[in-house]
Amino acid sequence: MTVYTDIEDPNSDAIVASLAALEGQVGEVQASPTENSVLERLKVIETEFNELEALFGEVQASPTSNSLLDRLKALKTSVDAIATLTGEVQASPTENTVLERLKALETVLNTLEGEASLRDVGSPVRITNNATSQSVSVPATAKAFWCQAEGDEVRLEIDGAASSTSTIRVPEDTIIVYPITGGTQTLYSYGAASSYSNVRFLG
Repeated sequence: MTVYTDIEDPNSDAIVASLAALEGQVGEVQASPTENSVLERLKVIETEFNELEALFGEVQASPTSNSLLDRLKALKTSVDAIATLTGEVQASPTENTVLERLKALETVLNTLEGEASLRDVGSPVRITNNATSQSVSVPATAKAFWCQAEGDEVRLEIDGAASSTSTIRVPEDTIIVYPITGGTQTLYSYGAASSYSNVRFLG
């Protein structure tokens, strides 16, 4: 009996050729694989991912300057600043915010609504402030008072001593009109020395 120890596969050449072609498509495991091979295109994708990662920046307190996360952080800071300037949506917004000043304007408009014929009642008063509470009597027929702050901001209070924390605030060189309700008898003013509260009563 004859034993064959070397059997030739008639398809071996085709297999070798297919493997060689596949190897060429995959590319070489080296720094610069053959152009358009799988490894070369994966390298290109990796490079683009690295560039994209650099554009996004790091997830940390201080991302790389000008990265997407850095600019989003700057935008958030700006939005927070605008929110602070705008004030809170509540009954008493923070002093000097947009909403607080709109509220003050609304108070004035509500006071003057239907009172277009308001005229001076009594004589104008110029209060010289000296960092203590100063007072002036309110005419019985007054429905509102007009006040201009001169020299510095002033604080006003109705029927109670005024102080640096009184809620009726008149910024320097600003005029406010404020309603007077029934029973009011005295207007108090507080301001730094050499500041003045120029007051007129309207009725």
